[in-house]
Amino acid sequence: MALTLPYTPDQLADVVRKATVPPDFLWGVATAGYQAEGGFNGPDDIKNNWYGWEGKDGRDVTGKASDFWNQYPGDFERAEWMGLNAFRMGIEWARVQPSADPTRRHTDPPDFDEKAFDDYVNIILEARKRGLEPIITLLHFTTPLWVGQDFWLQGPKVEDLFGPYVNFTIESINNRLVYKHGQPPIKYWVTLNEPFMLASATYLFRMFPTQATRSQLAAARLAYENILIGHILAYRGIHALYAGKRWERPTVTFNSWAARVYSIDKMAQDLMVARTLGLKKEQVRPYLAECRERFIERVEKTRQPRGLDPVRRLADKALDAFVWNRLNPVTMPRVLHAVFEDYQESRLLDAVSFDYYDPFPSNYVGLSGGPTIRRDPWDWTSNPASFCDFLHAYSSPNHGLPLMVLENGFGIRGKTAQGVPRFDGARRIDGLRGHLYGLLKAISEGVNVKAFCHWTITDNYEWGSFEPRFGLFAVDYANGAKRLPVDALGDNAGGAYRAFVTALRSGDKDRVLAAFKGEGLETYPG
Repeated sequence: MALTLPYTPDQLADVVRKATVPPDFLWGVATAGYQAEGGFNGPDDIKNNWYGWEGKDGRDVTGKASDFWNQYPGDFERAEWMGLNAFRMGIEWARVQPSADPTRRHTDPPDFDEKAFDDYVNIILEARKRGLEPIITLLHFTTPLWVGQDFWLQGPKVEDLFGPYVNFTIESINNRLVYKHGQPPIKYWVTLNEPFMLASATYLFRMFPTQATRSQLAAARLAYENILIGHILAYRGIHALYAGKRWERPTVTFNSWAARVYSIDKMAQDLMVARTLGLKKEQVRPYLAECRERFIERVEKTRQPRGLDPVRRLADKALDAFVWNRLNPVTMPRVLHAVFEDYQESRLLDAVSFDYYDPFPSNYVGLSGGPTIRRDPWDWTSNPASFCDFLHAYSSPNHGLPLMVLENGFGIRGKTAQGVPRFDGARRIDGLRGHLYGLLKAISEGVNVKAFCHWTITDNYEWGSFEPRFGLFAVDYANGAKRLPVDALGDNAGGAYRAFVTALRSGDKDRVLAAFKGEGLETYPG
């Protein structure tokens, strides 16, 4: 079905009139290390867990990816030109504790690479020079090859290896910033990217590397449990370090994949703040059941249907019940114990963060000619109509924590920098209009949103393929990963984002309305 913008001109004018975006709101773009940096898994390169997975079964080899490692100054310049004040980037564990030897394993962990920390700090300094607040992700799906192919199935490794990586990395980067460069420490940390998606993409859908032979459901549940424990270790380690150094308290979170299914990360986010309510262990499941009912009530009636709406609605409801019965505090006792163990930090999140694409799992299933999974990002539904409702749903219960939208966008198919129009006719500028309307509507209705990041600034490596194009600026991979001034459909998406952001940061309502109309867009001059 065609993308329909979720507002009339009168509704847009009313929301723009009512919404006031806070002056410290973070407008940004999001990237990931492995997907953008380049320099992994070649013969003499650092190895991560995608080594041996790239280049097989039709998957592309990453190579230089979008060459962010070398071209970051130009990308930051583009971000500054768009009026942004935030940039989400990653630290790659495999780069800061590297090994190029594919036979090396966790029994002989490599030393940390001080030069890699120097290089990351130089990237952070360049971002700050451009007025961009770094939002740094510590693990965006990938792990070093030397920790083993199925790291998240082995709980003791999480504590023995992931915890030290986090602690050493946080201290190494911040010590350089504070004591060498006279700058404040990093303010925003994302411990792990999309915990449920990492577990399910690896063990349920076999889209990510694995050598596991056990039950897919059992493996996914165990991995999810260990990933959440990894977040808890990281959260506590970061706050202990900052407190010990007397640095300003940071914002530490993990970002979920927004979904109609409550137990896909929203449950874990509510669990992470349960102790702040004075709950005891035995009270947690009834409390989460109440949270689930409120969440379902808010989102179950909203959707942008993709045909067979009643069937899809029932399918999503059934999936929610199925996952809830398998992912809850009773089935994950180690997570519950970790949350409630004696520790000075009563909460384990400082913001509720999520990535918003299409939140209805049934929309990822094609029914023509028999059920098939829509794996290709250009075939995913863009769903701005539900964005406002999901902002409300993720803000309840509030716990006083702000929301951070750390990814939002959609894919365009393009084997070259010139892409193919989407099935729904949507253009990236339409996606920006629809989702920013939903954002403003939620703000006008009292939702405490702190950040919005578009995925992504340039096209990048999308988990086995360069064909999905998510960038505001297209990348010509055949020409040295050259950035183009337009996106993969030839639209001035960067200019549109610039118009929205600069207008919203100015507070000028007329400029905001003009941006929604697409008036006066400038094109990046570089």
